[in-house]
Amino acid sequence: MSKILDEFIQTLNSKSAKKSYRLSLEKFFRYFYDQDILKLEDSTIIDYLDNLKTKHGEKVKESTYNSNFHAIRSFYNWLSEIKGTELKIQSLKNKITKKIITKKEAISKDIFDEIINNTETIRDKLFLTLMFKAGLRVSEALALDMGDISSDFIYISGECARVVPCTKGISSMSDEYLN
Repeated sequence: MSKILDEFIQTLNSKSAKKSYRLSLEKFFRYFYDQDILKLEDSTIIDYLDNLKTKHGEKVKESTYNSNFHAIRSFYNWLSEIKGTELKIQSLKNKITKKIITKKEAISKDIFDEIINNTETIRDKLFLTLMFKAGLRVSEALALDMGDISSDFIYISGECARVVPCTKGISSMSDEYLN
């Protein structure tokens, strides 16, 4: 099976995809070492993927699950093309539903105020306030220079460069931090 895996991996363009798909598929092949990979039913593969959802009784990251799923699906799509036949696994893509994005619950203002009141340094208070009140991501807040905060706006650079309004609280906290 390693020969056919090597052939498949060579069709991939990205170095990271090659590494990721190889790891996922080698694990998949080891799991089914005593079975013919070409004759697996899609229900068997779905069971395999469901078993991946937990590792040592704990839920694995959705990205781990998805990367394994995509590697397996891509491998079987490629096999179908080179074999010139429709493998049963093709129906697998219809059996896995898209993830449902649930809205994450935000903390309340009271809880935020309690966190701020229990935070010792003005630097940490400013960092938390930038995320809570201005909606900055952790990486964006960490990458800020003090010159990026004006009395009216916060200038965020990087891949998703943007400008967000600056509240009076953030502006005064920034001034206090600088002094």
